[in-house]
Amino acid sequence: MTQQLIEALEAELKGRFKTAVKLYKSLTDVGTELDQIGVYQNLARCREKLGEHEKAAIWHKKAAKGYLSLKEGTMSKEEREYLALVEFRSAMQDLFGNAEKLNASLKTYRGILDNAWTAQREGLTHEALVGAIIFERGRWSGWAGKYYEEVAQVLQKEKKPSAHAQSLIEACTERAWRAYQRVGDVKSMERIEKRVKGSSSEKVRAAPSKRGAKEGKRTKSSSKETEKTFASGKVHKH
Repeated sequence: MTQQLIEALEAELKGRFKTAVKLYKSLTDVGTELDQIGVYQNLARCREKLGEHEKAAIWHKKAAKGYLSLKEGTMSKEEREYLALVEFRSAMQDLFGNAEKLNASLKTYRGILDNAWTAQREGLTHEALVGAIIFERGRWSGWAGKYYEEVAQVLQKEKKPSAHAQSLIEACTERAWRAYQRVGDVKSMERIEKRVKGSSSEKVRAAPSKRGAKEGKRTKSSSKETEKTFASGKVHKH
């Protein structure tokens, strides 16, 4: 195993990704559970380098499942769930260009994100934001609205939100309202409208447009930054 692993790592470092994939595949059932997860991650990375994103997604999902299957005592439950979320989110990024395959994995992704988000919101705002974008892409507008709204709520709790955070609050508030509008969730739309009435931000107050709701208008979001962040793959803890 040791020699094969060294050869696989060396091949990957030299950019010989097809050779690395072949070598890593011979190691998927060797070593400890954590060793195997590491191999899955390496395979996903090589597939991405080869531009084979749908194949990369398969290995990211295996890594996520591996983290969730780890025995108690290996690492904390919170850490296992977070690492599983990172891997499954990476899989969803790889599938982002294929709406059909993305949709087929949304239910599992939602469950993993929900568990991690419930346990630690303040540390996962960026993951939740990416989740909202993924749900929006999969036309799960109700779930997109939920996460946009909750990200905005977490950021609003900061004592002195930065200009960046304030801009993100405004964009998420607008997107949440639009997402709820698409599914006709009037109760959630009204909840957002009520909350932003007392906001000190003029942009936040202006985000939910009742006129737009009555006329059924679907406007483009003012936030391009979130898509750019997601597309770049630069997603970290907030």
